[in-house]
Amino acid sequence: MDIFQTFVLAVVQSITEFLPVSSSAHLILVPYFTGWKDQGVAVDIGMHVGTLFAVVVYFWPSFWKILTAFYKKGAARHLFLCLVIGTIPALIVGFLLDKWVETTLRSPFIIAFTLIFYGIVLYIADKKGKNKKNIDSMTFRDAIYIGCAQCLALIPGTSRSGITPRIRAAVIVIPVVQVLR
Repeated sequence: MDIFQTFVLAVVQSITEFLPVSSSAHLILVPYFTGWKDQGVAVDIGMHVGTLFAVVVYFWPSFWKILTAFYKKGAARHLFLCLVIGTIPALIVGFLLDKWVETTLRSPFIIAFTLIFYGIVLYIADKKGKNKKNIDSMTFRDAIYIGCAQCLALIPGTSRSGITPRIRAAVIVIPVVQVLR
């Protein structure tokens, strides 16, 4: 993979990561449509780590509040615990299905299906979702549901930011970024 391909993938990652589309799917589809060799999961993870680093730097004061909230009582600690609980299911499933996700699910046909399917799901959820919740009313059960949605987002084509707030009967949870401001 040359520097131009790396640059193109970095641009695709930076544009799609913050939209309710699957950045992982787009990183797989770019080589498919350009005729490039698939860069593999390691490069995809590198792109995601780069995005994570940029987000942590930008939101560092908010992240610091969450990290230090474990030692405090109140809403900040509750948010911290919900984030930890919501991360556990995807860690377990990602570890158990690592090779399967890395090989079988990187198919453009699976990606096309999931992009269309979840696009319809997100459209319906946005139209039907009336029971809006905010982070203050989030329960540990909600965190588990969101963690399970993160497991679905291991499938390329499933938008993590799109599916997690809508997974439980079209209940929309305010994104954490808004809460942290």
